[in-house]
Amino acid sequence: MWRDSVMPPNEATPPQRVISEPRLIALALLAGAVGILGVIAIVVTDDAWIVIVTVVAMAVTALALVIDLYRVMDRDAPESRGDD
Repeated sequence: MWRDSVMPPNEATPPQRVISEPRLIALALLAGAVGILGVIAIVVTDDAWIVIVTVVAMAVTALALVIDLYRVMDRDAPESRGDD
């Protein structure tokens, strides 16, 4: 009876989903922290190079967020069935 619940050895195991929400949350928090700390640094020091560093850091963080979102969407997309 308990053998009915065991998968036969010739069947492939179902793919396991990779949970990426913690990574997305961490990247979103990083983007917020970079923005807030950048604005505070600009207000306190009035240095032009901090503006450049802040913009570059925000761009890199946004790029990482977009890449991670693309991977999540690509992994969840159904495979093409060739119904052309």
